[in-house]
Amino acid sequence: MQRYRDITEGEEFIAPLSLENAGTGPKGLVRVGRPHEEFLADVCLIAKRALDPLEHSVFRFHFLLGADWKLCCKRLKIDRGTCFHAFYRVEAKLGRAFRTTQPYPLYPLAGYFYGVVRGRKTAPCVPDDELAQPVALVPPVMSKQERLAYIRERLAEGPLAA
Repeated sequence: MQRYRDITEGEEFIAPLSLENAGTGPKGLVRVGRPHEEFLADVCLIAKRALDPLEHSVFRFHFLLGADWKLCCKRLKIDRGTCFHAFYRVEAKLGRAFRTTQPYPLYPLAGYFYGVVRGRKTAPCVPDDELAQPVALVPPVMSKQERLAYIRERLAEGPLAA
């Protein structure tokens, strides 16, 4: 959210259009856009889609406008505990939404603003759901007769056989 605040506070110094090199070769493709304004719009729209009405109000007052918890409690008519729980829910939901937005996630910021740097793409952020889930190891199951045969073989080999 620091990048959001930096953009909104320094708005008078933002160039009206941004020309970015979007390719190499003889054609030299150029992408024209307003990346800062697009970022601000993406943050607001993703927040609106991902949060319920109370959480969206908390997001607007606390995270965007910078109100402390006392002002949020007074304005939204909620108690302190509910307010802080809403802060944590908003951070968790939006963090996940910013990472998993397709095709261009808002986090990490380098991937959003500077997708290709010197011919190398920035590494994608892998959501928790896509990580490999651990698989329980299941020992081989032997029947009672197989265990007895195995023990007899070991005993027949001698006491020092390993």
